[in-house]
Amino acid sequence: MKHPKNELNQLEDLLTKIWAESGGMTIAEFDGFCTGLILCPEAIMPSEWLPLIWGKDTALEFDTEKEAKDIMDLIMGHYNRVAQTLTPPCDTLETLYEVDPTNGKILWEPWVHGFCTAMELRPEAWDEMTTSGGDDVSSVIVMFYMMNALYTGKMELPSEEIDKSFNDAPDMIPEMVMTLNNWVKSQHHNNAFDIFAANSNIAPHKNNKVGRNKPCPCGSGKKYKKCCG
Repeated sequence: MKHPKNELNQLEDLLTKIWAESGGMTIAEFDGFCTGLILCPEAIMPSEWLPLIWGKDTALEFDTEKEAKDIMDLIMGHYNRVAQTLTPPCDTLETLYEVDPTNGKILWEPWVHGFCTAMELRPEAWDEMTTSGGDDVSSVIVMFYMMNALYTGKMELPSEEIDKSFNDAPDMIPEMVMTLNNWVKSQHHNNAFDIFAANSNIAPHKNNKVGRNKPCPCGSGKKYKKCCG
């Protein structure tokens, strides 16, 4: 599914502003983050992962209810578009990479960092997936960890070796995601292990309208009108 350009521009402006204020995620990191959340075998509530977008340990403070709704619509709208893209039948992924303004080079590293940030929320689930998924799935997961380790400085290689080994990374990453997605979606009915609540082969859908005094569906424990409403 194509990402609407006007909404992408709004989302990028929002995340750029938040990044400048609190060191939150860039749009490339957020895109990778959404992909990692959706591929995670275990459900993760928005109340747990939203603070990672803001770069804070607490919820983002909104000036008005309209501002809160507009921001959450952008965030959850992008999350749902990524989820729809990964809903079978699917064979490709439109990734949002950063581009170096000085030379036009595609920077795949922030996207991978966002993906691995999502993986770090449920390491046991990904470890189990590495064990149960077979050689292809295991190799992809290990590759993501290695790529992120290079980006964060936890692993070092000569720059010429990195360029040689990861020259095709921008094209390789969507294929890696499809390998994981195809396997995870296939396990929804097979129940290879019991943590596949988050990932199904059914497209996301809009929730029924939530009463403003009801608990927020994001899982924060607050009333909807005080949270995402």
